[in-house]
Amino acid sequence: MSRKKQRKQTKAAPGYDKHHLLYYRRNWDIGYKQLLRRSFVYELPVEVHKKIHILAAGIPPLNEREAQDLWVEFNNAARRDMSLYEALDWLVANSPNDDFRDAIMTEYAVIRYCL
Repeated sequence: MSRKKQRKQTKAAPGYDKHHLLYYRRNWDIGYKQLLRRSFVYELPVEVHKKIHILAAGIPPLNEREAQDLWVEFNNAARRDMSLYEALDWLVANSPNDDFRDAIMTEYAVIRYCL
């Protein structure tokens, strides 16, 4: 199946956007960072998604070693079906540094406030 067809099949439901918990793409687009970014995608109402990007500054990128360690830990957890809140809890609990954890906690607070 072509990439174009794959993208079309993964569109969000009407009134919803796909939100990558690890955003912005330019910071998370290489190697293990990209694998992590693609693993934490959730559908959110459009208005909530917009508010997250306004109120939360984004998630600071990890260095490649931190991203690799987090990816290995994620695969060992083998929990591909985590809910949004379970994923946020997991990222906070397994954060490799304080800046990353603080940014995830801010995103968590904005999501809780908006939903």
